[in-house]
Amino acid sequence: MGSLRLGKGLEALFKQKDIDTSSIFEDKYQNIPIEFIEPNPFQPRKNFEEHKLLQLAESIKRHGLLQPIVVRVSPSDHKKFQIVAGERRWRACKILKMESIPAIVLELSDEDLLLVALIENLQREDLNPIEEAEALYNAQKILNITHEELAKRIGKSRSAVTNMIRLLKLDEEIKDAVREGKITPGQARPLLAVEDKDARLFLFDIILKKNLSSRKIEELVAFWKKNKTFPKEFLPSQTKNRHVSRTPSKDFLKFKKEVQKSLTELFKVPAKIVGDFKKGKIVLQYSSPEELKVLIEKLKEKAS
Repeated sequence: MGSLRLGKGLEALFKQKDIDTSSIFEDKYQNIPIEFIEPNPFQPRKNFEEHKLLQLAESIKRHGLLQPIVVRVSPSDHKKFQIVAGERRWRACKILKMESIPAIVLELSDEDLLLVALIENLQREDLNPIEEAEALYNAQKILNITHEELAKRIGKSRSAVTNMIRLLKLDEEIKDAVREGKITPGQARPLLAVEDKDARLFLFDIILKKNLSSRKIEELVAFWKKNKTFPKEFLPSQTKNRHVSRTPSKDFLKFKKEVQKSLTELFKVPAKIVGDFKKGKIVLQYSSPEELKVLIEKLKEKAS
């Protein structure tokens, strides 16, 4: 099969464990039925762009699968395998309705699986900033280590890890904007210093409308901390000396939690409500073409 590339995640893991990889794959290769393979439960990437998967599927159709995926035996079902590296290739092969896929079977722990997926995605920059923050937070909690220890294991600085995880303290509306690329982490992070939610969301609206630089946002945050308001040029005439109340009521927060739980159970995908009783949106999140198809079918059933 020629030389096998481990992928950055596995390379980093084996380097940490001081494992000689020169002959590690000699007796680990086999063809595995696709139906016996399941995704990495610690995969931090939630969104796989369908058009890119279709492009990859077309390439595999023309040239074959040039690189096997890497799997481990599932701890919960020894007849099945969990993907360690190569989930995009596996999804593309499923699109092509291939019956089996070449794979390398390794013995790895949950900790190994988590770190491989995290390092692989971080170094390939496949994650949006919120996915990265969630992945780092989950890794820290599962491994029960400090930010500094986690930073060493994934090859980042402690401050970079801490600053990414801090993004998770932002309001859902702001996290959605970061996730969708409407604002950058650098624009969002200064908002953490604004303790008042009304003011924070008001400033967030200004950032969206005016695309303020990180430096300008920091200046406005400093102004607010000193004066508990914003410069007049940023205030609508009817709200020059007061905040616009946007804090959801306790009743709505309770309602939101219950409905999100019900929708998640009903549609089998994460559901989110953003807004209040007067105005808002319901978001149903899917992380694969298969989940999207199932979601659409369920929506059709409920509409009929």
